[in-house]
Amino acid sequence: LDQLRAALKPVLLRRTRQQVLDELPPRTTEVMRIAPTEEQLDMQKGHRLVVQSIINKHYLTEMDLLRLRKALLMCRMCANSTFLVDKQAPGHSSKLAELGLLLEQLRDEEQRKIVLFSEWTTMLDLIEPLLAGLAIGYVRLDGSVPQKKRHALIHRFQSDPACMVFMTTNAGATGLNLQAANTVINVDLPWNPAVLEQRISRVHRMGQQRPVQVYLLVTEDTLEEGMLNTL
Repeated sequence: LDQLRAALKPVLLRRTRQQVLDELPPRTTEVMRIAPTEEQLDMQKGHRLVVQSIINKHYLTEMDLLRLRKALLMCRMCANSTFLVDKQAPGHSSKLAELGLLLEQLRDEEQRKIVLFSEWTTMLDLIEPLLAGLAIGYVRLDGSVPQKKRHALIHRFQSDPACMVFMTTNAGATGLNLQAANTVINVDLPWNPAVLEQRISRVHRMGQQRPVQVYLLVTEDTLEEGMLNTL
């Protein structure tokens, strides 16, 4: 590796993101705080009680750690929709309602191109009817889409004016360059703040010519709201 670095040094320019931030267009981040439904709040409280009972122990077994991870995951999922947790239709989600209003507003603005992230494919399943109901053209990329088909989805989003939304998960978004977009909607927050920055960097990167608007959808009084402190 040292020999390779020495050979490349005269011809390779390597700059970190921090070094090029001044060359990027402005980026605005808006946190949308959303009140949960009663059903979401009740489900959240139940799983947080499990979390509290485990972390109060003086010694945690391997089973305790597994239960803790699951309870924390359930807290995050029900902040999106109760359907993600119990799979009981129709599900309860104030976040979906607010997302629908946001998408309707953005749909009526000129030259909006949106990249929408959620960590869970089930949440994308719930969002698709919203987009269809608003007559918003979209493509969807997640971990189930074969690599050879991804380029066609990216090309359609970048070149088709009728395709307004690129919907994806973290797994599907690795390595994407989506400078055609000027808006990023994070339907949920990842544990790792670096992952959130990676999501936004799909759009806010070298080659972007327009200001970028970022939305963070956060359900109040849930574990998700506490995760804002880590950003």
